[in-house]
Amino acid sequence: MAEKTFADVLTQATLASLAHGESFARGKRYLEQGRVKALKESDGVISARVRGSDWYSVELRLEPVGLRGRCSCPVGIDDLFCKHCVATGLAWLVREALATHERTGAGSPQAMKEYLTGLPRGKLVELVMRQAQADPALRQQLVLAIARSRPGEPDEAAIRLAIDDAARADEPWSRTRDADRVRKLEAVLDVLGELLEAGHAAAVRELAAFGLERTGDVAGRMYDPGQELAQVASQFLSLHVRSCAASQTDPVALARWLFEFELSSDMAAHSGIYARYIELLGEKGLAAYRQFAVAEWQAAHGSDRRHPTVGLARLDAAMYHAALLTVDPALMSELGTVNFSYPWAYWHAAQECLDLRQPDKALVWAELGLKAFPTEPSKSLRQLLADEYARRGRTTEALNQVWAMFTEGPDMDSYLRLRALANKAKQAAVWRDEALEYLKERAARAPKAKPGEEPDGERLRCGSLIVEILLKEKNIDAAWNEAHIGGCGEETWLKLARAREATHPADAIRIYQQFAEQVVQGGGDFQYRAATRYLLRAEALAAKLGRPDKFREFLAGYRERNKRKKNLLWFLDRELDLGD
Repeated sequence: MAEKTFADVLTQATLASLAHGESFARGKRYLEQGRVKALKESDGVISARVRGSDWYSVELRLEPVGLRGRCSCPVGIDDLFCKHCVATGLAWLVREALATHERTGAGSPQAMKEYLTGLPRGKLVELVMRQAQADPALRQQLVLAIARSRPGEPDEAAIRLAIDDAARADEPWSRTRDADRVRKLEAVLDVLGELLEAGHAAAVRELAAFGLERTGDVAGRMYDPGQELAQVASQFLSLHVRSCAASQTDPVALARWLFEFELSSDMAAHSGIYARYIELLGEKGLAAYRQFAVAEWQAAHGSDRRHPTVGLARLDAAMYHAALLTVDPALMSELGTVNFSYPWAYWHAAQECLDLRQPDKALVWAELGLKAFPTEPSKSLRQLLADEYARRGRTTEALNQVWAMFTEGPDMDSYLRLRALANKAKQAAVWRDEALEYLKERAARAPKAKPGEEPDGERLRCGSLIVEILLKEKNIDAAWNEAHIGGCGEETWLKLARAREATHPADAIRIYQQFAEQVVQGGGDFQYRAATRYLLRAEALAAKLGRPDKFREFLAGYRERNKRKKNLLWFLDRELDLGD
């Protein structure tokens, strides 16, 4: 049997039968007086707030015995069905009746459609006209529809007036008016989209530019310009870009509009709008944009400086765009925002061009940086060049850049970049051997250590890198031999010891024991903990070899040699298995 719902149980008769005393009549008056608020139905409960001598909370529930009411008023606290419960039940019945009427009665869409379809044409026009006088939204829809459907070209003046109406400045701030502005602009956007699809690109270009300009004005006057207005502006921008492309707009004229728009609009200054137009401008448009920017900037900053008509920050931003996209470091230096006496400045400009999807300009900036600093470019600049050369299939030039990175500062990162690129070029073995030979020669040229001293500095760095490269190749025996020939740093020795554990545990034990001896010479708990970790690994390997006694013999001597280091002995006693 299906579970009962409120629709099965809640009726006026049920409420009348449950009502306490005169509660039904009083509850009906409460409903008529509009005292029921916040009515909702959720999870099998009807709830509301009802205003009497105070505000009371009401709940109606379905229980096995039937409808049950609860209220926070004095009568309800005594578990009686009060007038507030009655008013809530009646309000629910009214709401359900309205919903049913809208679905199936005279208020349903189908009933309205049938009625309007049967009206004479004149009557229908009269009905719509009368409603349009009272409903500004309907009137705007009709105006835009007429402007869009005019024979030949659309009525641009009417659409401009619709945009002006949305951007009116003679109204005070309010959230309702702001929402109305956004709605009106959205209606204009719908019309412009349809016109662009219908082939009116030139008209849409002018109207979208006007809408984009006025949207910025609207934002400055709105109580809370938020995401909805930002989306409107973004749609105007998209329509303008698309219509400029479709109408093959003159790049010089577009450059003029863009430059003036950037100087006049806060929205343009903060959203990087110029980036959307780079491809449309082309070299001719970018040159014109630069010309406009330089002329205005010189007038604002020159010896005959006049009071600028635009904010200097916006003008500086436009100058920066012009210098960046026409690849002119001298102009950018004149602006004073970038110091081109350092190679990173060229890398930064190149990276900005990459972010703007202008890789060719990025490559020019990077090559200028390399030309300006042929012997000391930044590593990032060489890497950008290598990536761009490789992307273009210029493998030899890419390899040359990565090789220069490696020789200017040998490290594992630059070696791995070299190896990856050489693999793609099917020259991995050649460049690998070249790299190892270079490291050996570089180490040989470095000053030698004095008798009895360990190698350090350049020799040690090159030796360590050779060993780590061989370890990366899993060539552990060759790495072991190179470590003994050229030496390597502590971290590399420890990596080597780890690698030798599986096949040559005795070698690893010797390394761990040597480092345990060396590390405690300076004293300190940090060093003592490190020594204990080395000895723990040595102990485990000795047990694996079946030679724990030999390790304990070493440990006894080690403790004797360091008997004054009480904290070290404490760490050893705590961590190591000393046995009997």
